[in-house]
Amino acid sequence: TRYWNEVSMRLANAGLDPNQVQVIWLKQVIADQSGPKFPQNAQKLEECLLLIVERLKQEFVNLRIIYVSSRTYGGWVAQAPGGNGTSREPGDYESAFAYKWLIEKWEETMGADDPWIAWGPYLWADGDNPRGDGFTWNLQDVLPDHLHPSAATGRGKIALLLSGFFKTSPTSKGWYLKNP
Repeated sequence: TRYWNEVSMRLANAGLDPNQVQVIWLKQVIADQSGPKFPQNAQKLEECLLLIVERLKQEFVNLRIIYVSSRTYGGWVAQAPGGNGTSREPGDYESAFAYKWLIEKWEETMGADDPWIAWGPYLWADGDNPRGDGFTWNLQDVLPDHLHPSAATGRGKIALLLSGFFKTSPTSKGWYLKNP
């Protein structure tokens, strides 16, 4: 309930009505997930994502596209002050499988009036080891918890990935680059 109240408040603060929402970017996790790792944790996340998508359909009746992104890098958590020395990797990397399975399952079952679910920007990189496009996550990119993006650089990196995606994707650049 708290989550949906926050969504409603942010829409109202922006002067928007839920009926105006046509596109959503979804990035969700299960916090502090413990127990068996792969594939059980990814399957649990997939189940939760399906429930979220069903709720999004109810809340936003004109929703047409849901872009999804998985987690950022969680390997720095092991070095966090006061942490237990346990890395969130490879679990944060593996969470992307939940989104993959969500997309596949949705494509098999979606109805004519259902929103389309598609990949958004890919946020994960193996810490400071550059991925193919050179993107990295560095320790200064996260808060002192060594997990969540910092205001100084981490959030900016996500904003650049998100903006770059929407500017270039054939499914978004038409409306994203359109002048209001």
